[in-house]
Amino acid sequence: DERWKFRRGDLDDRALWDDYLCAYRDAIEKTSVRRAPWFVVPADRKWVRNLAVASILRSVLEDLDPQFPEPEEGVDGLVVE
Repeated sequence: DERWKFRRGDLDDRALWDDYLCAYRDAIEKTSVRRAPWFVVPADRKWVRNLAVASILRSVLEDLDPQFPEPEEGVDGLVVE
């Protein structure tokens, strides 16, 4: 039987919610840069989280346009037994 956890300190924390939210927004805004952005992903529904992460990864990888390296000279047609 799982019960909701509550402690007295939760009420004190709740009174500071706006301060926490402001600090969170500042941290994301000031540390997210073009070459290393933050992505805030909702996680209360797993399928939404998974879709968001997959979409972000796909977009980033498409922008990177990764390519296979050219093989070294002399290995073309080489057979490993």
